[in-house]
Amino acid sequence: MDTEDTETNIKKPKRRKRKKKRKSTYKRKDPRIIRKGKVRCQLCEKWYFSITNTHLMKEHGITFEEYKAKFEKARTVSNTTLSLRARDAISKDDK
Repeated sequence: MDTEDTETNIKKPKRRKRKKKRKSTYKRKDPRIIRKGKVRCQLCEKWYFSITNTHLMKEHGITFEEYKAKFEKARTVSNTTLSLRARDAISKDDK
């Protein structure tokens, strides 16, 4: 047997097909919806752990009170931030 014949008869392993990532169907505009432990600013629609007065003043030129008056149902602090604050408060009490 020729060495060329044995080299051409070697089968290459098949490549696995990559699964296509599904596009998110997360398109709702409900201000109470939380994604990945964050809340969405209703003015710029960016996601944050909390909507702060600093963000509102620098980016949008409004105060926190004006934001809350305009978007009454909008959350300003995520569940993640609330749980971290609670954990920190408990740990401070233990000291």
